[in-house]
This record gives sequence, C-alpha cells and structure tokens, in this order.
Amino acid sequence: MSWGVGLAISLGFLYLLVKSVGRNSYCKIKSFKGKHVFITGGSSGIGLNIAKQVINEEGFLTLVSFSEEELKTAKAEITKELGCSTQRINTMFADVRDYTSIHRAVEESVQWRPVDALVCCAGIVRRSDFIENIPAPDIEMLVSTNLIGTIYTVHAMLPFIKERSKKHACCIVLLGSMSSLHVLFLNSIYTTTKHGVLGFARALRLELVPYNISVTLICPSFVRTRMVAIASDQMADHAREAMEKICKFDINKLEDPVDLAKRILQSAKEGRFLVTKNAFVDTFLVVLCRGAFPPESPLILAKELLLYIPCRLISLIADAQTRRAILKFASGD
Repeated sequence: MSWGVGLAISLGFLYLLVKSVGRNSYCKIKSFKGKHVFITGGSSGIGLNIAKQVINEEGFLTLVSFSEEELKTAKAEITKELGCSTQRINTMFADVRDYTSIHRAVEESVQWRPVDALVCCAGIVRRSDFIENIPAPDIEMLVSTNLIGTIYTVHAMLPFIKERSKKHACCIVLLGSMSSLHVLFLNSIYTTTKHGVLGFARALRLELVPYNISVTLICPSFVRTRMVAIASDQMADHAREAMEKICKFDINKLEDPVDLAKRILQSAKEGRFLVTKNAFVDTFLVVLCRGAFPPESPLILAKELLLYIPCRLISLIADAQTRRAILKFASGD
C-alpha cells in the first residue's frame, strides 16, 4: 500500500513538473530575413561568422569593433564572399570597455534601423599560466572586455530591444565558453569572467520573462580563430604541456567557427538558452549545470531526469582524473 502511495505521489509530482515546463513560453524567431542584428566583436572570429550567416538569411548587420581597419576588411570580405549590397552592413567603431563609446554605437545603429537581435561576441583570451604569473594589466583587460563589456552592451541596448519586442520576438546572444560551465586549468581569470557571463545570462533571462525576448548563451570549446592561434603561440612550454595533457587542447583539432555560427543562429531562433560544442557535451554539461533553471520542454526535462545520476558519476570520475593529471604535471613526471 505504501509503495502504491509513493508511486502515485511521484507520478503526480512529475505530472506537475511537466505541466509547468509545458506552460513556459520561449520566444522563437522564424527567420532573420529583414532583421537587424547588432554584433560586437563582429569583425573577426565567431562574430564575423555569425554575421555571414545573418547575411545568408537576408538580414541587416551592424558590426562593432575597436579596430576600424578590421571593420573595413570584414565588410569587404562579407560583400565579396556573399555578393550582398554594402547598404545591408553598417560598421561602428567602439570599445565595449567604454560605456560612452558602446552607448553611442547602440544609439547610432538604432537610428539606422531598429535592432531585432543583439549578439555580444567581443571577448579576448590571454596566455595560459599560473595566476601569479599573469600581469595585472592582463587581468584588468580580461575582466573589462569579457564581462564588463558584455554587461555594458546589454545595458545600452535593452531599452531599444524591449521596445522592438512589442512588435515581434527578439533575441540576445552572449558569448560564454565551456569555461562558463567548468574550470579551464591555468586560465583562472578567463574562467572567472566566463562564469560571470553565465550568471549574467541567467539573471537577464529572468528579467526578460515579461518580454518577447529570448537569451542564448554560447559555450564553445576551443574554436579555430586567429585569437586562439595567437594565444597558442604565446604559451610557455609548461603551460602548453598542461593545456595539452590536462585540458586536451590540440591546435589541430579546433571547433569549426562556421558550423558553430550556424548552430548559434539556429539556437537563437529556437529560443534555446545554452549552446555548446556538440549534442553529447551539451547534454552532459547542461544536466550538471541546470540548477534551478527550467528546461525548454517536457522532453528535455524527462531526458535530464534520467541522465542526472549517470552524468554525476561521470563527473566524479573526470574530476579524479583531472586531479591526478595535475599532480603528475606538478611533480614533473
């Protein structure tokens, strides 16, 4: 009898969970055709590849960068490669670390066309090393660009995109990292900034519940970009050894930025919150890092409930292996 009561209570609780998740409303965008997408860090790397995908869908762009030369090059590359009119691409010189600068860029871009999507891709990496070996200016640069720059940009854009969302669904895409979900050894400051972006994305997602605006967090692994290549070249020998043995960094096996950009844009249209390296990593890390935030559908909820214990056990094994690798690295073996 007690077994039957327990089962009934469990099933009833599960029904309420599924019903609650089913009522959640997630903003969806059919296409970026005719939409204006504002992209910081849009002159290179992930941001540039997202920009190309937007043009492929017949959207309009504002590319923002602190390098005027890179902006000119990026605009020329897009128009030549995709055969689009230069009238569909607006370029803005701005530094996301300077609120006055990014606020001016936002206001001028909105005057050109109302913004339907904000993509915050401005971010940097610095050479991997123990935290006491990182120069203070590099620490300030990482925090001010990766975290403060993201917050400044969203802060400046929100009044405009909230107003725009009264007409149709809009979206905000933030650049996190796999380091948003776990720790990247010998990259303590970078990991800290990306954990901060994750917290900001979660808080922003809740603030925007009353609005027709979705939030998508990009959490890629090592991506084949010029910035990653430069950081790799600057690694000291001990840092390279640690990155290769402990973090499984391989300069010859980096994530394709084109495929990533396609996945990001599709996820933004679907209103998905988290975008990671692939389906396996996505499932594993999302299950472990979901916390109190609801999944996007009852099906995802059911999958995560079934996989939580196996994923947790795998994480314990992975943590033990990482600790052994660090101790072996520290001993010089």
